[in-house]
Amino acid sequence: HVQLTLPVVAELLGERAPDALDDWCDAVSMREHRAITLARRLLREQGLAAVQMLSWLSTRMQQLLMYRWFVAKGASQPIQAARVFGSARGNIAEASKCWRVSELTDGLQAIVLAEKSIKGASLEDDSVVLERLTLQLLGRSDDAG
Repeated sequence: HVQLTLPVVAELLGERAPDALDDWCDAVSMREHRAITLARRLLREQGLAAVQMLSWLSTRMQQLLMYRWFVAKGASQPIQAARVFGSARGNIAEASKCWRVSELTDGLQAIVLAEKSIKGASLEDDSVVLERLTLQLLGRSDDAG
């Protein structure tokens, strides 16, 4: 009799290191500098796929944007209305204060561009693409584009 715990199910579904991914998404959503170190760790030490990291981050950014939208619409329970799940439920209200709506939409566009680069539109190493994206989302990018 094997017990299917969350880590076992996550591994079976191909989701590696969900706690570490949540930590990284939390750090990016709160615009904390530690997000850079966490991204490096996920890629280099834990061997996570960059595409998986982008998928999780995209979901978090979409949750932030939807939360902001439902708050602006006066929803009585914006977290539920925006279908926020996982660790994001605990800090979405605080994290949403770290972003202007235009920054969230720009961030989602940047994630799409990073995903295209990782999937073959660039010869850059995945870690370079992800670290640059993380810096850009933290608002510390030297890249004007």
